Amino acid sequence: MNIKAIAPIAIFVVTFFGLFSGCATPPVQTWHSIPQVQTITGPTFEAQLEPVKEKDPFFVGFRLTVHNKTQSPLQVDWNATHYFHNGKDQGILIFEGIDPENIQGKIPPESIAAGETFTRVIFPLRTIAFLPRSQRPEQGRRGFMAGVLPAGESKIVLSLKQNDQQLQTSLSLRLKAETSQPPSK
Repeated sequence: MNIKAIAPIAIFVVTFFGLFSGCATPPVQTWHSIPQVQTITGPTFEAQLEPVKEKDPFFVGFRLTVHNKTQSPLQVDWNATHYFHNGKDQGILIFEGIDPENIQGKIPPESIAAGETFTRVIFPLRTIAFLPRSQRPEQGRRGFMAGVLPAGESKIVLSLKQNDQQLQTSLSLRLKAETSQPPSK
């Protein structure tokens, strides 16, 4: 067979498949949580945990809401509150406005007045990236960038204090990423 006769056919086939594969849409990951929100109710407080995506298609943090059901102030002990992934302690959680210098056991507690509700978006320390110390965050921005929360069981062991008594509870969510092929156009 003549090479000169095969060359145009080969070029056409390679170009056709190159264009066809270039038009294929990449798989899409859809993230969801089971349950979507976890709520724990006790005699002194009600706590709620919900995963947060922000502007991303994946989860980057959690919205923690705590309602003080008593007549005494309640404190969130951030230094004793930890994030667990698939049963392994992954350390503390941080939030917007925290000074990176204060992370190692010096995060001030958050006080919740009697009958009040507190809400904060929190991020596992292990999944974030801090700005270099020489840079200041822009107005309205955090000093860190949130990263992707891994799929699997995410558990927050919430540590609270009231009248010198330590209270702990666990809130757990299963984060799942499902990959699907979008419909062709």
